[in-house]
Amino acid sequence: MITTAAAVLYSAAGLIRLHAFRLGTSDLVIFDQAVRSYSRFGLPVSIAKGVHNDFGPDFSVLGDHWSPILASLAPFYWLHDGPEILLVLQGVRRSRRCGCSHGGGSARRRPGQGPWTPH
Repeated sequence: MITTAAAVLYSAAGLIRLHAFRLGTSDLVIFDQAVRSYSRFGLPVSIAKGVHNDFGPDFSVLGDHWSPILASLAPFYWLHDGPEILLVLQGVRRSRRCGCSHGGGSARRRPGQGPWTPH
């Protein structure tokens, strides 16, 4: 429950910043273009990165910002094709790191003890 609330809050914060034009977008644009290219079964091309660094508009990020995680995000772009999906997924990922997930420390818990009772 807490992890879900954290995911919603992190995602909402990112989306609000995006729609208020308060988000640093250089990396977001690069990753958005790369994942969009993967979702269309192509090489991860970033026009923004290529033009900014004088590499040309067909610059592949395989040698610069490549990560296998980017390819795994491609199916989410079939649901929504935009940078918002990256911010929502980032919020979900951040919420998992907050330490609020169920089961943390369950190996020390005795039978009958709930997750919030002292050990």
